[in-house]
Amino acid sequence: MYLLDRPNLGKLGGPAVRVMRAPSMVMGAAAYWNGHVYTLWSSDVIKSWSWSNGRLSDAPTSQGSHRFTDPGATPTISAHGSTDGIVWVVETKTWNGSDRPAVLHAYDAANVATELYSSETNSARDRAGLCTWFNIPTLAAGRVYIGAKGEVDVYGLPHP
Repeated sequence: MYLLDRPNLGKLGGPAVRVMRAPSMVMGAAAYWNGHVYTLWSSDVIKSWSWSNGRLSDAPTSQGSHRFTDPGATPTISAHGSTDGIVWVVETKTWNGSDRPAVLHAYDAANVATELYSSETNSARDRAGLCTWFNIPTLAAGRVYIGAKGEVDVYGLPHP
């Protein structure tokens, strides 16, 4: 992944400000929130990088332990302004893998080593439908929506 200096691109692009080597392919996008960039590349774990003064940290500030397969995931962030950040990702299947349920994961944005939720922890109640590739969680009105084959799964706080 190349981080470029936008004001100095020139005709063919300027030199890269930063080059990051991914362990495998990068098939998703990164997310930004509150001075951090979140990545989850193929065959890797979720990582948080600090962003300060136009620079990305040389090493992750925190990272998860659960290794995602191909194609990785694109993170989505929910928060109350600059507090209570949660990083949401959907784990899917490999490009040639058999159908299996999607898995919704939630991580503490301040330290992605802390997994707050997985839809497989209580699969009898929370299991998602069969996964689709490149699924990105949609956040609205206090709920998380994920597309699955033939359905949309909706997650929110349980009723008392």
